Amino acid sequence: MEHVKALGADTIELQRSGFEADFPVDAIRRELERLDLGCTLSTSPPRPELCLLHEDADARRAALGYLREAIGVARDLGAGLVVGPLYAPPWWFSGARATPDQQRWAVEGLQALGPDLWAAGVQLALEPMNRFETFFLNTAAQAVALCAAVDHAQVGMMLDTAHMAVEETDPCAAMRAAGGWLKHLHLPETDRGTPGTGRLIDWPGLFAALADIGYGGCCAIESLPFEDPEVALKTRSWRDLAPSTDDLARDGLAFLKRTWRASLASKHPTP
Repeated sequence: MEHVKALGADTIELQRSGFEADFPVDAIRRELERLDLGCTLSTSPPRPELCLLHEDADARRAALGYLREAIGVARDLGAGLVVGPLYAPPWWFSGARATPDQQRWAVEGLQALGPDLWAAGVQLALEPMNRFETFFLNTAAQAVALCAAVDHAQVGMMLDTAHMAVEETDPCAAMRAAGGWLKHLHLPETDRGTPGTGRLIDWPGLFAALADIGYGGCCAIESLPFEDPEVALKTRSWRDLAPSTDDLARDGLAFLKRTWRASLASKHPTP
């Protein structure tokens, strides 16, 4: 975490798929406090039997147990936000479109977590993902509709520019449509590489949209170890996307901060 801070981060995102008993929550929190680093917890159900969309009622109850565990871990870390495809494991498909039952189960499950979220002081941010990773939420509009149906102040959404590049016809309009439901962002290039190195994302336009909606959450970069065979297989990444993961994080963070400052300056120019 000290190394991440030195790369320019103000907040660290911890990704977990399961919460083993030896996960050192207390030690991590002490280090976060020492370094004055914020923290976000990213997770997803590790298997379909812990999925809010599962046709088996016992599995849906187990899914609530998993999400309550994640909420408790976030509270103990001092993280105010749990993000990710919390509704189902990535790369799990039913073989069809989402059904009305699955929509209802997701709404009911997320509403049931309301008291836990208030008690822990934690919010959820549901992530739409591209069609190759999930069948349930693919677009910002779908996530907005789900959040509106849940209708709970502690439940919102996040957006990821790599997924948006696949699914959104107008990413800037999608950002604006997300409005107050938007609680978190992942901002990679379209290839999941270093932000600012490509030509397909309108970064000034995206940041102008965020300024317009008064976004005050975090912007994160997933600097993943793409050389790891499991990560490469899951993300379909068969080449180096930057000279190193450190370069991706350092250069990407510098670009995002620079672009954000420029966007704010254009909205409120100095006399």
